[in-house]
Amino acid sequence: MREKAFLVVIIGATIAGLGGIFINNISLSSTAIAWMRSTVPTAFLGIILVTQGKKLFKGNKWDLLKLSFFSTIRILLFITAYLYTAIGNAVVVFYTYPIFTLLLASSLLKEKVNRQQKFLILLAFAGLIVININKTFSFANQDFLGMLAALAASIIFAYVVILMKKMSDDYNRLEVLFHQNWIGVIMFLPFFILEIPQVKFPDLGFGLLYGMVVGVLVYYLFLYGLKRMKASIASSLMYFEIPSTIFFGWLFLDESLTINFIVGAIMIVVSSILLKISG
Repeated sequence: MREKAFLVVIIGATIAGLGGIFINNISLSSTAIAWMRSTVPTAFLGIILVTQGKKLFKGNKWDLLKLSFFSTIRILLFITAYLYTAIGNAVVVFYTYPIFTLLLASSLLKEKVNRQQKFLILLAFAGLIVININKTFSFANQDFLGMLAALAASIIFAYVVILMKKMSDDYNRLEVLFHQNWIGVIMFLPFFILEIPQVKFPDLGFGLLYGMVVGVLVYYLFLYGLKRMKASIASSLMYFEIPSTIFFGWLFLDESLTINFIVGAIMIVVSSILLKISG
């Protein structure tokens, strides 16, 4: 059973790597894409929860609002990163979130950070520096803006992880996932409506696939594995999304790999995985 769960999570992480391919095949703005990404899981999970007799909005409304708002901003920033820079760059920078989670947990949850963890944090940031060697740092540079968006998404997601940890005793995982998405349906709807005249059938197809595959299927596979193995192991296995994204970017988008990118990516992935293990 554990071996099956192990395989299921790896499959989910590999499928998650297709997210950038879906996004790059949608000829709409990041806000319109974010609406589709938010709407599909919200509708799907909302129906499941209602049929289970769950009350969708219960408990601390302020915590639910914060979770949904910051998760929505994270989705928008992540999509923006995929549109502005190579998807390999975006996913590697985004996966620095365990470092920011540790830093936020130290300040907000008063969790201690030991010497080894401090070293791993510095190693991860050194990896970011290595990746960005020879890049032009300018707000007119789309690649720089994409990396910046990925970094902002990483920091916000770290805060979302803290919020989810605080809420884990009062809400099950499907409820938490529902509340991660619903506010995006409202926030991004006007942008999607404005672009309806430009929406083509392939855009809708890739948008629905993105929402269902990344917003529902990947999380479902992850939750399946999470119930059958330690959370730290399941989370670490999700790092398979990084080589998967890089591979799909090379295969479908003709993205190239540089030596400094490979070295920096290894530094970030190794430090992040070790941080999870040490935690």
